[in-house]
Amino acid sequence: MKLETIKTYTFLFLALGSFFLGLTGPGARAQDSTLEIRYLPEGCGNPFVENASFSDFFDSSVSAMAVERGASSPGIVELFSVLELRNALSEEQTDPSMESPIDRLLVSQLCQFQRIENASSVGMGNEARKRVQQIPSNDPKLHNHLKSIASKLYKDARELYLVDVTEKARKRAKDQSTAKRLGEIRKAKIQARQKVQNLMVESL
Repeated sequence: MKLETIKTYTFLFLALGSFFLGLTGPGARAQDSTLEIRYLPEGCGNPFVENASFSDFFDSSVSAMAVERGASSPGIVELFSVLELRNALSEEQTDPSMESPIDRLLVSQLCQFQRIENASSVGMGNEARKRVQQIPSNDPKLHNHLKSIASKLYKDARELYLVDVTEKARKRAKDQSTAKRLGEIRKAKIQARQKVQNLMVESL
């Protein structure tokens, strides 16, 4: 078999391998996970709640909305934009112990919906009340709630993002100014030390 033919077959084999890896690889599995039905995490009212689990539930809920109602349905783009802002803040966060303000916003809104549902379950039997408390990410009432708050939620998230970015820029400027002033102090001390050392040498 000619060398050029072997190269051609090798290229095609690698290209097909990359294609199927894209369909079944970690990236594809991560996207598939957003289509899984999740349930609203426990922890509403707990100040030490794991915020990331609520963000994952929110992602799953909006994904279900997009599947059921279409990408151009009112509120879908705004809700996904909230997630994009949240992810942008997380990527810029250098201290993993710091909570994202957008995460806290999402927890607040999702727990608000849970409180509304719990209030509506008053007087129901235990089984019916339990079903209400276990809110799935494909719940139509949850989707209606998210649609109704989409514009305000995006506006609030955008404000939190801009405040955070502005604060970080201010802190960076302050740190740079401090570093410059400390540098001038170190420079002056080095010159003073050299001056004294020269005097000591001259005194010998």
